[in-house]
Amino acid sequence: MIDTLAGRHAAICAAAGTPAEMTVVFDAGQNSAGDFTRLAGSELHYVGSVPASDCGDLHALPASARAVVDEARFGGLTAFGTGREVCGAQRRAILTHSPELHAAQAAGLTGATLAKAVRRLDELAATLARGKNPPAQSQGGSRDRQHPARHPGTPRHHLAADRSHPQRFHGPSARPL
Repeated sequence: MIDTLAGRHAAICAAAGTPAEMTVVFDAGQNSAGDFTRLAGSELHYVGSVPASDCGDLHALPASARAVVDEARFGGLTAFGTGREVCGAQRRAILTHSPELHAAQAAGLTGATLAKAVRRLDELAATLARGKNPPAQSQGGSRDRQHPARHPGTPRHHLAADRSHPQRFHGPSARPL
């Protein structure tokens, strides 16, 4: 695919009389050692990403480690640059944080995802209030796994949503978003 894309781009640039410079951008699900090797051996520029789970050390850095990129062009975008091994080679790595993207993702989480979770908890509470057992999550499971609260010593947790602020939870298992 990379070769096909580069060939098409080169043909368009040749027809327009401009240099065939191109940057390939791909996300973490599309990278492989083979793709990195092919791109490194070509004249193409490339930007890839790696899964966040591969960069726990970067995500653990405090926000103060990142610097504002270009406030006039990118608002509050901040970045931290370093080097790390990716797919068998030392590469430049840049951790970025966009407040706008973060806010949009958080809104999606607190909107649809949280509303769905609250609705399911309400359904479960209503079922339990009627004195019925909740439906089992999987077929063939033992009653012990379906109803762990019936066994002495099993910790009981209560998590309640504050209806006036659906993003706020109270209880021993609650954590800030």
